[in-house]
Amino acid sequence: MIMVHDLRTASVDYGKLGFRVRSGGRVPGGIENAIIPFGTDMPYLELVGIYQPGGEQIRDNEEFLAKGEGAIYVGLEVASAAAVAARLRELGVDVPGPVSTTVRAEGVAETAPSPWTNVIIPHGSSPRADPLFFVEYNKSARANYWAMDPDLVGKREEERRIPHPNGAVTLAVAWFAVDSLNTTAARYEGMGFHRVREFQIDELSAHAIELALDRGSLLLMESTSADGPISNVLRLRGFGIEVPGVSVEVPSIERSLAAMSPQVSAQLHPSDTPWGRNVVVPAELAHGVWLELFERGGPVR
Repeated sequence: MIMVHDLRTASVDYGKLGFRVRSGGRVPGGIENAIIPFGTDMPYLELVGIYQPGGEQIRDNEEFLAKGEGAIYVGLEVASAAAVAARLRELGVDVPGPVSTTVRAEGVAETAPSPWTNVIIPHGSSPRADPLFFVEYNKSARANYWAMDPDLVGKREEERRIPHPNGAVTLAVAWFAVDSLNTTAARYEGMGFHRVREFQIDELSAHAIELALDRGSLLLMESTSADGPISNVLRLRGFGIEVPGVSVEVPSIERSLAAMSPQVSAQLHPSDTPWGRNVVVPAELAHGVWLELFERGGPVR
């Protein structure tokens, strides 16, 4: 969930990176979105703007955006939001809800019942929650959504199947910058996440722990330098945990670069890693997010 100052501008800019950006909808409370999908039932990137400022429901979004664009939340799909909430409470994590949300898509009436239910983890006294939240999609609500206007909704589903010009296959990794690697890893492992490996990322002056998901993974990173990139990310908002970047799998770095606007691709420099060839789009070109495009050419990430 990438907060941006202007949704239309951000959509155009991600188009210049070779992505197909699909129009989304407006959520009651003041935010609107656009979607970068990877298939119909796969992960997606969500660009989020504010169309009606000042609402209590979006205070976390506004406070985040006031200090700059970037990824504010990462949602993980689960089979049962109620079961996740119960499990977290058993572990001593005080979570509200689950909470249901509605959305009004352009050309489609507001859905009822809610198409999804969220479980969020409060973060101290801040209106902003932990960057990680859990979401259960309501199949019956989705069927009702289809029934409202099957032609329009069918068209939107077809749009999700259209390949990205840059060849992007899937959203593979969400990066988490943390001020305490061991504490955060232990907390997430207590929730049931499985540690895959621990390693250094020299380019970011960071020590990292990877946690596996059913599809993809989470990458927790703690800075090994007081003035390193991860330290700077955390210093911006003083929140203690942020989402500085994501990794997207592509079949060919050269194809990805060729699909970008020349002004963008000329600024990027591919490299070879133990896991395959990659290129990292800097945050200033991707609205506050480091965007790694990588070929899966080495050990499984």
